[in-house]
Amino acid sequence: MNITATPQLNSVDITWREPDPTNGIITHYIITYSVNGSVAISNTSTTTGFTVLSLDASTAVSNITVSASTAAGTGPPLTLNNTVTTLTDPCKCGILLCPICR
Repeated sequence: MNITATPQLNSVDITWREPDPTNGIITHYIITYSVNGSVAISNTSTTTGFTVLSLDASTAVSNITVSASTAAGTGPPLTLNNTVTTLTDPCKCGILLCPICR
């Protein structure tokens, strides 16, 4: 699996590839991450993507791991070793990507 994390204004999109080979049919993925150094937060996904929502601008998301689970159990986690920070919109009017202020 290969993890990528893409920052947005108020979220971070985490995507990965299905492991090859798999140890059976993947039933779900377990995603863990920290927000601004908090304790690890854990979520699940049945697809190869997950979005961390409702974040403020300049929020750090780190310690991202993804593990694939099958009927045989959960595989070893893959870790993204860098911190991703949500974007800050420099527009003064408050409209995201405003064409006038840019």
